[in-house]
Amino acid sequence: MIDKPVKSAAGTFFLFLFSFILPAAALLVGLGMSDDWFDPMPSSLHVAMVAAVTLIGFTLCVIRLRGKDANRKWVMALCGLSFGISIVYTVLMIPYMVFGAMAVVFAFWYFGIGFLGLLPWAPCSTMVCALVFRRKFRKSAVERGLKPASGFLAGLIVAAALWVATVSGGLITVYGVNLALSSDPAVSAKGVRMLRNVGRNNVFREICDGSRRGIVRGEFFGSGISWCDLLNENARLQLSDGRGEEFFYRVTGEDIKLYRSRGRRGLGPGSKLRWDTITGGDKVGGALEGLSLKGSAYDTTIDSAAGIAYSEWTITFGNTYFSDREARMRLALPPRGTVSRLTLWINGEECEAAFGGRGQVRRAYEQIVSRHRDPVLVTTCGPDEVQVQCFPVPRDGEMKLRLGISFPLQVAADGRSYTMQAPAIIAKNFSIAPNMLGLPKTETGAFERPLPAVAAFRTDDTNLLSNAAIVQRNADAPSWRPEAVAVVVDTSLAMKGSLDGLEGALAKIPDGIDVEIWLTDDEPPTKPTYTDKTGIAPFVFCGGKDNLRPLLKATESLAARGKSAALVWLYGPQPYTDSSSDVLALALNKNPNLRTYLVKCADGENPLVEALPQTGNVRNYSAVSMEKGACAALETIAAGWNGAFLSPVREKVALDAVPADAVKASDHLGRLWAAESAARTFRSGDPKTLEPAKEIALPWHVVTPVTGAVVLETQQQYNANGLEQVKSESVPTVPEPESVFCLAVVALVMFVTLFLSRRRKMAKRL
Repeated sequence: MIDKPVKSAAGTFFLFLFSFILPAAALLVGLGMSDDWFDPMPSSLHVAMVAAVTLIGFTLCVIRLRGKDANRKWVMALCGLSFGISIVYTVLMIPYMVFGAMAVVFAFWYFGIGFLGLLPWAPCSTMVCALVFRRKFRKSAVERGLKPASGFLAGLIVAAALWVATVSGGLITVYGVNLALSSDPAVSAKGVRMLRNVGRNNVFREICDGSRRGIVRGEFFGSGISWCDLLNENARLQLSDGRGEEFFYRVTGEDIKLYRSRGRRGLGPGSKLRWDTITGGDKVGGALEGLSLKGSAYDTTIDSAAGIAYSEWTITFGNTYFSDREARMRLALPPRGTVSRLTLWINGEECEAAFGGRGQVRRAYEQIVSRHRDPVLVTTCGPDEVQVQCFPVPRDGEMKLRLGISFPLQVAADGRSYTMQAPAIIAKNFSIAPNMLGLPKTETGAFERPLPAVAAFRTDDTNLLSNAAIVQRNADAPSWRPEAVAVVVDTSLAMKGSLDGLEGALAKIPDGIDVEIWLTDDEPPTKPTYTDKTGIAPFVFCGGKDNLRPLLKATESLAARGKSAALVWLYGPQPYTDSSSDVLALALNKNPNLRTYLVKCADGENPLVEALPQTGNVRNYSAVSMEKGACAALETIAAGWNGAFLSPVREKVALDAVPADAVKASDHLGRLWAAESAARTFRSGDPKTLEPAKEIALPWHVVTPVTGAVVLETQQQYNANGLEQVKSESVPTVPEPESVFCLAVVALVMFVTLFLSRRRKMAKRL
């Protein structure tokens, strides 16, 4: 017998409205809700259950219209499943249903608000519709002389199992947190792995935040027990001491502050932040909505006498957000480079920066930012790294600045060919178009003549040099070569995809050098993971791994050898560490035979790097890594150990000690010497070295660990902060192509004029 459709036009319409349309709208709105107070769908399982109820409502409507399969067990099971899920949500939403009813009553004249008032009633409507469908299908079967199908109870059992799964997932997460915060490293590592594999992110975040809200927000409304109450005493004590943010990073590999801003389903690392809570601070933070790099132009000039380059990077920021923004970024400079010029366009005019003590320029910047003026600030934030920040980038406007960088070229051992490294952005709070033109890029070239053995810079300016000169010897210094190398590899989630081809890069390390490879892990390592640069298994990248302990262990291992050694650190962002960042700096300072090479592989901040000593024994190759990859940076480092590049030495000597064969160099030679000397003179923690280091750096107008550069809006602001702008005639520049062309034209005209004049004179004599 063929089933006849069982339907009523009005009844079917209302069933379709309340079993599918209303819950579908509630699902879409719920997906976009913030979890700051109440979250009806705190996990992916909750989203799946609500979506299932919505699809079940649509399916049951279709079955009712067609009449076919109405008396099947699986249809009754769907009714039971929808009822079982909806009844719990109905209890949960009772307080919101009251407010929703008030919105419908008092705002019925405005469809938008009135409709929103119906959304909290969606679980109740699907619960009632599930019972209506069950009754109609059973009635239809009886009218046809059939026995009503069973299955409703089975659907209820499945719904109950799903709710139990949501609660048990939270309980498993609590158990994992108790293990992860154990004092036993092995037990702690086990708990961290459990949280990564089976933990519920929303529960884990609540625990790290120390939330005192109901135990299962979205499952049992108003419960007086929180997830934190289920932790053991040791775990509660550690989280109450402020370890929640560091613990969240260790498990997930993400900064919890950015995670909060993105929202619960927020949207992943590529999402933008609406609110900027660190304006004027010394951190970069996440990418801000509406803020972007609008324009970029990069130009360079080369001093072939000293093998030094000077580049000017003109940067324009744009803002489409409804309020002013602060643009912040961190740059990895070319190795041994220094910022030697800073300008800002104010009212269409270029304004030069003032150079002063690091604290002095930061105080001036923060004061002006609080008044919404136009400053830009540049300070160091680690070896060969600077932070640039400017405010305000106006709404629907732009802010333009120019950054001048002096840096040595990487000259080949033959003295002819060179590589001109480019600065790279290693952290930023703005977006960059994928194919933006004008960004810095590494270039290669060759000199017309080999680099001279000695170059010197002299000047009559007594503020810079008094009866002295800066001399650079290019060929006398032999290439430095370590006897042992320790490579520390960060295996945090942010490093995934950054180390492809690492074994091939390690193979470039010269033979005869002992190699140790230390991998970061959830448990602190006690010995190198590999003692050979071949046969390295693929790495597993997950969570956020502690880099400090492997670095300390590797440093101890190299120091025990008593040989010249190199520490190569391949790392990504690490916003949190459970120990002071100064511990690593002290360990490196204790070993004068150790050189440290920094290779950053992923965008983000790392406070361990900020605390490192900015001396010649710490060298940063992050600019190479961010442009060409970590393996290219490692190969460049290994090539230096092979003697592939010159190792110039710069020093200050008396005028009568300048070699007679010294070739005249540009003032950028003096700037590099000043930056290096100031970094060598200053020792963190020793106040006696601060003023001598500043006395070296300030006359040369360079950014160092003790000095910075700032542009303010008015002369009054400079005077109030004890700062003096750099005079325009003393700043370094890159010759404009138009100027060079004009000079060439003038020279040609003068030559032709003299030539014709001479010919006329000769003709008169004849």
